[in-house]
Amino acid sequence: MVQKFGGSSVADEQGRFAAAQRVIATRHNGMSPVVVVSAMGRYGAPYATDTLITFADSIGPDISKRELDLLMACGEIISTVVMAHTIRHLSGISTVAVTGGQAGIVTNWSFGSARIQRIDPTYVLHCLEREKIPVVAGFQGITEQDEHGVHGAVTTLGRGGSDTTATALGVALNAEAVEIYTDVDGVLTADPDIVPNARSLPTISYEEVCEMAYLGAKVLHSRAAEMAMQHELALWVKSTKGKGQGTLICQHWDSHDPKRVVTGVTHSGAVTPVTLHVSDETDKPYVEHELFRLLATADIPVYLISTTPTSISFVLDRANVERLRAVLNAVVVPVKRPAERGVRVYIVRVGAGSPTYEVQRRMIENAPEMDPVTVHADIGNEARIASLIGLGLQDTPGIVSRLARCLEQSGIETIQTADSRISLSVLVSDAHASSAVSAMHREFIEQ
Repeated sequence: MVQKFGGSSVADEQGRFAAAQRVIATRHNGMSPVVVVSAMGRYGAPYATDTLITFADSIGPDISKRELDLLMACGEIISTVVMAHTIRHLSGISTVAVTGGQAGIVTNWSFGSARIQRIDPTYVLHCLEREKIPVVAGFQGITEQDEHGVHGAVTTLGRGGSDTTATALGVALNAEAVEIYTDVDGVLTADPDIVPNARSLPTISYEEVCEMAYLGAKVLHSRAAEMAMQHELALWVKSTKGKGQGTLICQHWDSHDPKRVVTGVTHSGAVTPVTLHVSDETDKPYVEHELFRLLATADIPVYLISTTPTSISFVLDRANVERLRAVLNAVVVPVKRPAERGVRVYIVRVGAGSPTYEVQRRMIENAPEMDPVTVHADIGNEARIASLIGLGLQDTPGIVSRLARCLEQSGIETIQTADSRISLSVLVSDAHASSAVSAMHREFIEQ
């Protein structure tokens, strides 16, 4: 049984004792627990990941990604030592603190958002065979040795990476199940900070929890849910201190209430709407392809993509706005046209007042056989995505009109709408996001 404890679950002595008792009970019930821990606490706590990042920024903003990963990995390593000692102190059971690399987690070289390439669980199995409880550092791995035989570098798996660590270990060890312990009683129908009467779901499908994670729910990382779904690994989300059963994430559709159209309501973090205007609709597909290629190369994810004959609209995380400026502003996109019309060159302008853009524009205007046209990128005000998620959405008519009526009656203006097979999302202003989530929960969950 792999048991993962998040930062809030191991933030203080009371939480660590409760987590340790969960592990000890699993051992007494005849299982072999493998523990995965996150860094202790949240921002402000001395060893929390965000605290370590802030500390690095205080020295200088240009720390390399390799060194930042090495620093961030320290939070989880400290947690492993503390938790291993706590379990041993309370139970007398032998424990051993294990880094991600020692646990055999091998990743690619994408510092800050590494992907697991393979896991060699030999050392973890060695510990279990000797009746020791391994306490593994989540959120981290190690690269392969390079062609010169240099030892692998420490990497981190991105936000929520400890969930991925636990699930990947569960797959590699052929575990009975993976238990994700947090400070809520399972997967809830909405964020309890916005909807106090949100309730815990007894079961939810892999597909639904993947969609919820993708659209903003913080209860489980989407990579972990996807991995569990691929390998049909039972996942539980439980409260460290609570006594409830928690939520089982599984593939068994018959465990779902056929009357349950909407499973949950989620909301994203702050996003920023962007609209790109292209003057000639015949050129737009070429410009669009190149701009999205550049965004993908820069690892800038975008959401809610929609188009008109001469515009492209999408939203991106607020934190990526400056990166978008850096990647797209003053980019030149040539489009080959029929021989008699030569070449048209598009220059991207993100906002106003860019010296780089002005230099590019003047250079291209002076070039022969060029017809420069500017692509204007309008960056809108902050917004959030509020979404309905549920397997029943695909078979239920009238949901869109019901949602529109619900938001209109609450005085909430919808900026944009998008849907998938099991979700329906609306883009609303940041100021109206909480009201939208509450109204959607009342309409589709409580009623």
